Amino acid sequence: MLLLLLLLLLLLLLLLLLLLLLLLLLLLPLLLLLLLLLLLLLLLQLLLVQLLLVLLPPPPPPPRLLLLLLLLLPLLLLLLPLLLLLLLLLPLLLLLLLLLLLLLLLLLLLLLLLLLLLLLLLLLQLLLLLLLLLLLLLLHHHHHHHHHHSQ
Repeated sequence: MLLLLLLLLLLLLLLLLLLLLLLLLLLLPLLLLLLLLLLLLLLLQLLLVQLLLVLLPPPPPPPRLLLLLLLLLPLLLLLLPLLLLLLLLLPLLLLLLLLLLLLLLLLLLLLLLLLLLLLLLLLLQLLLLLLLLLLLLLLHHHHHHHHHHSQ
């Protein structure tokens, strides 16, 4: 019974892990899609600016550069925290993953230990039962023999 429960627990854990992995796999494309969308929008913006620059009467060179800088500034401002975040998050994520794996390993080891303990207990129980049986048989036999003798 306990063994069954343990197995069930293990299965549940595995299922949870699978679900987490699935969630990650589902979230990843979403993230990529969002990033792609962002990139596309930025490209569109660039194109529009280029069009504007082409359509407008040719201004002196500095404003053009300025415009480009102005265009790139939000991008840079957007990318910098993202990059920083990524740099910060990567080790953290790796650490988390490692911790999770360690936790799983520990859980598995604990389960193994528990199972081993159970096995030992069962063996002990079996031994005790066998001893009891032997004792009973011996006593019974002895008693019977004795009885027979007195007749």
